[in-house]
Amino acid sequence: MIGYNFYKIITLTNMHVGSGDINFGVVDNLIQREPASNFPYINSSSLKGALREFFVYKNLQNDKIIDIFGSSPQSDKNGKRNNKQGKFYFFNAYILSIPARSDIIPYFNATCPQLLNMFINTYKTYNRLNDIGKDKISKVENFLKNINAFLENGKVLISNKYKDKGSGTVEDLTMKYFEDVLIDDADLKNLLGDNIAVLNDRDFIENISNNMPVIARNYLENGMSKNLWYEEIVPRDSRLFFIIGSPKDDDLSMEFNKNIKSEPVQIGANASIGYGFCNIEII
Repeated sequence: MIGYNFYKIITLTNMHVGSGDINFGVVDNLIQREPASNFPYINSSSLKGALREFFVYKNLQNDKIIDIFGSSPQSDKNGKRNNKQGKFYFFNAYILSIPARSDIIPYFNATCPQLLNMFINTYKTYNRLNDIGKDKISKVENFLKNINAFLENGKVLISNKYKDKGSGTVEDLTMKYFEDVLIDDADLKNLLGDNIAVLNDRDFIENISNNMPVIARNYLENGMSKNLWYEEIVPRDSRLFFIIGSPKDDDLSMEFNKNIKSEPVQIGANASIGYGFCNIEII
């Protein structure tokens, strides 16, 4: 029987998981985006490849790696491929929150109803017969019900604990103080970040999702610039979630979960300059 575990990714450093698309605009290297929503995400094959590399680095026995991920796509020394399918099923990683700059604190952890609904619906789809984590999902559902009536165009809902800081903005949108206790709930903050800010879907798309940070990169040769290019990133302290299907109550699943939270996992390009280091936690 297959069980589905939910995992949370917290980016410890900026992350660039490239889309591979050719772009003729200002930005040379674009991040992966989910085709239907255009939100930043991590494709399941990119995520699976990063996790495989992590377990190779952890020196997990090769037969266990094959059991989890399947046989290597590379041929063996005899030029043959052992096309064994892994026992684990890896799904895309979707955004939960993205840091948004503010003039009262450095940044808020911004989210929107569409992201929260996607998280809730994914849980309900894959955990129909399982009550694990149901209390946390209920908190997200209740929070979503409470905030919908207060969302306005051009406004950002934040906790009233910031009221003493006066008026301010989040990504040039006016702050609106919100008194629902759930916005400061420990489980919700653990999921979305310490400083939650909620935008309506349209404002989130236009001001956050479609305007991800871009960093200038430069190749130097003998101290001289030879190539300047621009790279889109997912900033540090972004939150994503994904699910993995694996044999239920299997020793291999328990070993996987034990290792995955033991130290940061590197996802995407530019590991040598500190990109893509993440903590992965079981939700």
